[in-house]
Amino acid sequence: MPGRESIHLSRAVVVEYAARYGGCSGVVCVAGGFPAPTPEPDWEAVEATMRGPATRLALWGAKVARVGSRMSFAEQRSVAEEYDAALPGLDAAYERLVCPVMLVAASQADRVPQGEEERAAMEEGFEEFRRRHSEARAERLPSGHNVPWERPRELAELIAGFVGQ
Repeated sequence: MPGRESIHLSRAVVVEYAARYGGCSGVVCVAGGFPAPTPEPDWEAVEATMRGPATRLALWGAKVARVGSRMSFAEQRSVAEEYDAALPGLDAAYERLVCPVMLVAASQADRVPQGEEERAAMEEGFEEFRRRHSEARAERLPSGHNVPWERPRELAELIAGFVGQ
């Protein structure tokens, strides 16, 4: 499973691809993939958290289980910055989509530096997306950012219902 930053970037790529080339049956974006006024990341705080013993243990466990990202911190930061640069153009891409769209957003803050600010910004972006794209289906699940990990059954049910429309 790619890291959080890779997943974010892939959402931007999927939306841009579907808008540019068409032929898609639908687009589902989970926990992102829409413009949101997120706070400027405090990279020093993030890096300090990554060096903490609990995080290092969790990352080691993920590595042993073969899940998570194998990117270095610098690589993850670069991908996150690239994604942030692509976000403003996503709204125009959504305007060009002719296929059905569903967003599934998290409703809880992650326990990370700036987690609550990030959640509030995502909420604002989610509501703005719903206002601008009323034809799109927009759902929230009670989880943090990693919706597939925290709410796999509910997410699968939403996607199956979307596909079955």
